[in-house]
Amino acid sequence: MSLEEETWPSVLDYLTEKLKKINLPHQVASTKSFEGKISKVMENLTIRKKIATYISKCAEVHHNKSGATASRLRDQGNEKFKHKDNKGALKLYTESIICAPEFGPELSLAYGNRSATFFHMGEYTAALKDVEMALKNKYPRNLEYKIMQRQAQCLIRIGCYNEALEVLNNFDKSVEAAKLTEEKKGSVIKDVNAMRQELEGLLKRRPSGERHTKDNLYPHLINSSLPYASPKLTLQTSDDRTRGRFVTTEEDIKEGEIVFSEDPYSSVLLPDQYSSHCHHCYSRLTAPLPCKKCTQPRYCSSECVHQSWIYHQYECGQLDLLHSIGIGHLALRTILVTGMNKFEDIRKSTRNGCYSCSNDDEYSRVYSLVHHCDKMQEDEMFQYTVTAALLVTFLGKRTKFIFPNRSPTQPPDDDEDDDLVYYLGGLILRHLCQLVGNAHAITDLRESDNGDVQQVRLATAIYPSVSMMNHSCVATIANQFYGKHLVVRVIRPLAAGDEVTNCYGPDFRRHSYQERQEMLLGQYKFRCLCSACSDSKERNFTRRFKANKCDNCDGPVIDDNCIDCDTTVKLPVNYDDEISAVVGQILDLDIHRDNHQHLSSQQVKNQLDQLENCEKKLSMMLYRHNAHLAQVRDMLAKAYSNAGEYKKAANISRQSLTSTMERFGPRSVEVGHELLKLTDLLLAQMEIQKFEVDENVLLESLIQARDIFEFNYSSSCKYCVELNQKISLLKPM
Repeated sequence: MSLEEETWPSVLDYLTEKLKKINLPHQVASTKSFEGKISKVMENLTIRKKIATYISKCAEVHHNKSGATASRLRDQGNEKFKHKDNKGALKLYTESIICAPEFGPELSLAYGNRSATFFHMGEYTAALKDVEMALKNKYPRNLEYKIMQRQAQCLIRIGCYNEALEVLNNFDKSVEAAKLTEEKKGSVIKDVNAMRQELEGLLKRRPSGERHTKDNLYPHLINSSLPYASPKLTLQTSDDRTRGRFVTTEEDIKEGEIVFSEDPYSSVLLPDQYSSHCHHCYSRLTAPLPCKKCTQPRYCSSECVHQSWIYHQYECGQLDLLHSIGIGHLALRTILVTGMNKFEDIRKSTRNGCYSCSNDDEYSRVYSLVHHCDKMQEDEMFQYTVTAALLVTFLGKRTKFIFPNRSPTQPPDDDEDDDLVYYLGGLILRHLCQLVGNAHAITDLRESDNGDVQQVRLATAIYPSVSMMNHSCVATIANQFYGKHLVVRVIRPLAAGDEVTNCYGPDFRRHSYQERQEMLLGQYKFRCLCSACSDSKERNFTRRFKANKCDNCDGPVIDDNCIDCDTTVKLPVNYDDEISAVVGQILDLDIHRDNHQHLSSQQVKNQLDQLENCEKKLSMMLYRHNAHLAQVRDMLAKAYSNAGEYKKAANISRQSLTSTMERFGPRSVEVGHELLKLTDLLLAQMEIQKFEVDENVLLESLIQARDIFEFNYSSSCKYCVELNQKISLLKPM
């Protein structure tokens, strides 16, 4: 049976149903210790056989290096390069690098060819790094002079003149080793001398620069009670078991202030991001570097290759298995980054229940995270335990992590080995249960084909300090990621003594009260009692945007009662029919159809008149921030804009902006997009219609939009770049 036919979830379901007959899931759930649960599962022959079979099936897929494949890919890249298809060549040279064995000529040749492609594309820093990797991997001596010329040219173009001179001063040995004809040798030396003269002239006009290194965009925060947190925060513990540990402020905190700046203890890149992001730091790849042994991960630098080997040495060539077990991969990665020596040191204290959380012991802060295993269903607990058994079997049978000194032919010491395997399996199971409520998604921005910018999930991680924040459906913070580094800012001012809360997903602005409670109880095993859940009026927040209008105060009417003035409002029997009739008129207009260029000016005017009339009717019946009314206004603003009536479009757009702010909050991305629409309309009034516009209002709106996108995304995102260009044009005016 292939992996496609038998997935790990299907194996788990099979074992759960089969072993219910002997009551094993109940026995496992009833066993108190994690280690005991692992022992129960691994003593079962059916489970052991299934685990062994599954591991073997996963191992059938190989990710070995191949010099022949690397050579073929490089030849294909050469053809692309000859036809000036630099992007195509770049892709093929990169695949050649990934496939090339650690030893032999293919790796250095692929680096050399990719450096030429980068050079032709004007990517001189990337080209320079590839030259250095080619030389490091023993680029053929007879060709070395060519790549050294490119190295010097790259250094000149990035302003590192002194370093370029050093390269040229060592050039003679490479020319001699090439054994060129006298004519060719003379031509090469002539070119090099010309470069030396160019460098001497450049150094007279301007000083030599140094290679640019990336500056950290985030601060290093020091806090004695909560590592990687602002010193204005403190960690407290509640007598209420549900609340547990929580974070409060000791001083006032301003809106936008950074309160956490933390690297994850452990993290795992999602498989669909392997080709685009570094396997270790999750930065976007320009010139990927390979693992020395397998073809799966890719890295942004030699430093990341080296640092990842701490854990990747045990995962190398085995990632298909680890991908297939989902969040379990992160539980295993947590074990690998901690190291076997640490587990030997704490073995006695963990078993005695006296391994306590300490800020001086990074692993203890992960170990002490809440796991809620006592609240899990029997089947759920059983399947987590079997998954942990699979992972610890993998470590014991397929890696040297647990038994580094044992040879393949050495017989196991059953009792001693089983004891160690159960202990480590118990730790994996503990982390699996913790991840249900403590795993964080690492996200990045990606621009789609139509130009929209979306957040996509890159990886899953454990941030021990950030995990100390309790949930509230009314969050006080927002996250930003720089690779895998997490920066947390407050989204509104906090007074001394306020609790700093995170939203675990169910946000009061986007999910109904019922949806939030179901989501939180299902995954996190608690009922939320935040202000949005405990206040009966706030529970109806999302329903406001589907409400009719109160005749008394214009507030939202929900269940025949006005939320704002608490007046009973009995709507006419045919009220909904009237609204449906107006909506029907709008649909009949077919305003979204792309045939407006074929309509006469009178037809366009008639459409606008009808749409205006519909908007007026709906605004008399629906609450002013009703989502359906907002959609109609958005249609009307677009129709005005298409007709060149930018002032009217801007007035309607302001109403949409107010409703969006009420619905999603002033710092939301949705408000940012509404501001983009409004500022485009105001600019059109100025530039196309030559109407007077309050430039201060326009400038403030542009700055507000930029600040929103910078807060939610980053200053380098597409929207911030475009907005900064507009701001720079307006500021001198």
